[in-house]
Amino acid sequence: MSSDIAFGIFAFYTVTYGITHLGLDKSIFVNATLVGALVAIAAIFITGYFSDKISPKKILGIGNVLLLLYAIPFFYLLNTKNTGLIFLAIIIAFIIHSIMWAPLAPVIASSFPAHLRYSGSAVTFMLRSMIGGGFAPLIATFLLHQFNSGYAISMYIIVAAIIALIALRFVDIKYHKED
Repeated sequence: MSSDIAFGIFAFYTVTYGITHLGLDKSIFVNATLVGALVAIAAIFITGYFSDKISPKKILGIGNVLLLLYAIPFFYLLNTKNTGLIFLAIIIAFIIHSIMWAPLAPVIASSFPAHLRYSGSAVTFMLRSMIGGGFAPLIATFLLHQFNSGYAISMYIIVAAIIALIALRFVDIKYHKED
């Protein structure tokens, strides 16, 4: 769910954070998100290619490590209130999300035997996006209200990335053959 938590915060909550907490114009964050999304399109294709060549599990792990390392700098860059650095922060965030997104399907699908692969993947994708991405902006809002700092949200992202890295160690992505 770390990729969904990251996306929920990077793509959706950042606009709210910028307007309400930083007092900046909405257009800065909307435009930065649009540019980040365009960059993400290319990043997903590139990361998907490397995921196929190297290993989806390794690429997903790299993405989670990058997410863990970037959570604090992300809010630091936003807090500068510098438009160029805000664009940079969001573009990098979208690239990191793309690194996690591209290998997610093969990692999830290969976690199920062939006769359960389709339904298991579908249920997993829906639950993780609903629980991770759906609640992320709400949790971020709560954390900002409680601590009055984006760094509290960074800690939420870091915890999600650590849990994902621990869980990833237990994933066996060998493709199961039908008996």
